[in-house]
Amino acid sequence: MTQSNETDSYKEVILQELLKRTSLPLLGEDIKVAVKMLKASLIGNKISFSKDTILEVAKQLGLTPSLSEIKSPRPNLPTTYRAYFTIRDKSVTIAIEQTDIPLVHKFNSLEIRCKSAGTINSYFLDFYDFISNLIAKGIFVFDRDNPKEVLVKDPERFRKILDDLENEFSDKLIIPEKNIFLSILLSYQRIVNYYFLKKGDTLIRLERIGKTLKYVDKRVVIVPQDIVRDSELILEVFISATEESGALWAGITPRWYSIHIFLNPCESIWSSMASYEEIKKYQISFEDKITLDNELEKLLLRTVKGIDKEFLLKSGLFRLSSTKPNNKQGTNLHQEVQELLANLGRELELQSIIEYNLGNTRIDVAWLDKGLLKFAFEIVIEGSILEALYRLQNVNAEKKILIVKDDRLKEAEGKAHNEIKIIPLSYLYNRSKIDLIRHLLL
Repeated sequence: MTQSNETDSYKEVILQELLKRTSLPLLGEDIKVAVKMLKASLIGNKISFSKDTILEVAKQLGLTPSLSEIKSPRPNLPTTYRAYFTIRDKSVTIAIEQTDIPLVHKFNSLEIRCKSAGTINSYFLDFYDFISNLIAKGIFVFDRDNPKEVLVKDPERFRKILDDLENEFSDKLIIPEKNIFLSILLSYQRIVNYYFLKKGDTLIRLERIGKTLKYVDKRVVIVPQDIVRDSELILEVFISATEESGALWAGITPRWYSIHIFLNPCESIWSSMASYEEIKKYQISFEDKITLDNELEKLLLRTVKGIDKEFLLKSGLFRLSSTKPNNKQGTNLHQEVQELLANLGRELELQSIIEYNLGNTRIDVAWLDKGLLKFAFEIVIEGSILEALYRLQNVNAEKKILIVKDDRLKEAEGKAHNEIKIIPLSYLYNRSKIDLIRHLLL
């Protein structure tokens, strides 16, 4: 591994641990408090938390904390320092234990919460957990001479990475998306949500824009603030499914939010329910669609009813495996796609011809207007992509389109010229007819 790759890996581990307990949207400025606290705790090559750590963080933030000292009446229990700050509309609490026990057993923590949210944390960093995990990953080590202390293996690189993270967070938003899975005895529960940005007549899935960190119970997306500011609305798709002792409950809740749900998450935010009729009018790229795991998809399909079922099947937001044709035999599927394209051409009042003869070759499907070849389609299910591309490259048509099975999409994209549009097979089956026609005509 090169030094650059090793540093990136090192940085990724620290970032992963820093954002593990993010539960609500945050500004990058909020996470910078945690980074400053880690920097203040680094004394030489040793990690040490004390009252001075709090004072140093306060100094860097330019704030005067409300500081309290809680002494235990029993001599063997720790003294705890608690500092309280206010940063914009959030309250920040730092707790430091002063005791002679090993560092990895001390409860040192940072909490950030909206002042309007009561006891609900937006962010929580347990330094016991953070330090223990970095020891396990070889970034921190126990001091051989004093096992109560913890050292940083490479303090210069650690500080450099903290400096980099502090700079990188300056213009970022940190947005968690739930992915909760619980399975205990006869009960099963899934809670997931996805965010989309509305820009004009297009919906873009948030996860595909920024850097995404994946955890057992969530995804955390880091995106530039400007990308959200340039959007008009946020669409959240909230999915819940529960199965307990044979009884099933499931639901899909699509809701529009103001962009301030991310930019000002502590404020009361406007929201409105969304319907499949309005969502299906938006352009959504194949890559931006939601792909559910098989178990959740099956549970939703057999459980949701009414408007939830219509949203699942008709909104155009989902890539459902039940609607993908990939389990059919190649020859039959090839013929089916030919018929689908031919019928679509006829609906556009174009002359559709299957196996269009060009003298020295044939095109799978052709659309003609007044005898002129407008669209040439080649379909590859099991055959040669190169041969299909060769036929398209040597045909005189206004639009040249290659339809391929999803698992061969990257292969086709790597071999095709810019003049040829590549469309994955499932796109034909998962998009509404209007979306498909619009995509073909562009």
